Amino acid sequence: MIGPLIGTSFMARFSIDGVFCFMGAAALLLAFLAGGRSLTTPSPKHRERPFQILAPQAAPLAHDPFGASDDNPSSEAAGVAPEKS
Repeated sequence: MIGPLIGTSFMARFSIDGVFCFMGAAALLLAFLAGGRSLTTPSPKHRERPFQILAPQAAPLAHDPFGASDDNPSSEAAGVAPEKS
């Protein structure tokens, strides 16, 4: 609420250059406040995980219920009748 009032007084006194200087000074002030806050605030305490990380594993495919994608598929596991000669 005070910013526009200060900005108009700067613009009346210093033209548009005053407004840009005011915006730059406000940004610099906020950057210093944020930097000071990050340096003075203690970091959060590290807590141990309540879970375990599992190794990645290949899951069977939903559209492959008989295991046809295995390395050595058998015709019987895939539901295919053996050929007669």
